[in-house]
Amino acid sequence: MAKKNEFRKSTNSVRIVGKLMENNLTIDEKMKRGDHTEKAIKGDLIVDMGEGKEVKVQFFTYALKSDGKKNKQYEGLVTSLREHKSAATVGLEEADIVEITGAFADNTYVSKTGEIKEGSKIAGSFVKRVSPADLESGKAEMGGVFDIEFVVSKVKEDKDNEDKLNITGLAPTFFGLCPITLVAEDYVDADGDEIELVDALSDLEKGQTINLWGELDAIVVGGKSKKGSLGKASKASKSFSIIFNKVTGGELEAYEDGDKDFDEDLFKAAKVERATKLEGLQSKDSKKSTKTASTTTKGIKKKATKPVEVEEDDDDLPF
Repeated sequence: MAKKNEFRKSTNSVRIVGKLMENNLTIDEKMKRGDHTEKAIKGDLIVDMGEGKEVKVQFFTYALKSDGKKNKQYEGLVTSLREHKSAATVGLEEADIVEITGAFADNTYVSKTGEIKEGSKIAGSFVKRVSPADLESGKAEMGGVFDIEFVVSKVKEDKDNEDKLNITGLAPTFFGLCPITLVAEDYVDADGDEIELVDALSDLEKGQTINLWGELDAIVVGGKSKKGSLGKASKASKSFSIIFNKVTGGELEAYEDGDKDFDEDLFKAAKVERATKLEGLQSKDSKKSTKTASTTTKGIKKKATKPVEVEEDDDDLPF
């Protein structure tokens, strides 16, 4: 398998600061690892980056490293599980502000309709509490940022906005290639300078290695009540956030001579492995999906079985 450790060292980082809304970490005393079981921590943290923009960060790690030594990442997550206060448990005012560091990871799955959905998720590594003083001093700032090196797959104009680019690609990670989707628009920075990203990035070519960075942003859907001319206002619906990765900058010149490109043969091999994995996901889903709404055998009507969720491949972390 062409894993990240076979490629040159590359950039893939995400950092999020926000109010801890939900702490859904749990300890599993008997998580499968190879031919035996070990203690592990898994689950997710949901963080509000500000203005109701919530992002889910997923975690998984074993208590021990592969060499049998204690895993500091595990110990840090246990501290978060036991000590960090979430809005769900103590209320919004008393909830902790936390900083999470992590990276983009593959989040490809088969939908209920049998379609392959390719995308990324944020896999967290470490969590720490942020003090109010750090926020006031500017040492920490609410929000999320990313920095990613990847190989371009496609650059196209947004169908609803000709002044916006949608950039897709694949980034090497430890468990294979991860789909990356970014959005780029021109903007005016804090100094009043216009940053023309669209022109600079529209000429990116398929197969080109690039390093872009930016901010995690979100569109908040729902969460509003409605007041009519009669009676009480309607109960507010539960809101949810559609996260997108907004480019604010990048490095182009350092990649022009091709010296920083990912190894071509390794990348081709990784793409073949990914294609095989996707075929396996679809095949596994087709075998487990519901055959019919109902069947009749010798005059006896039988209910169809429930659709079965697709299991993660053995090479994936069991989030």
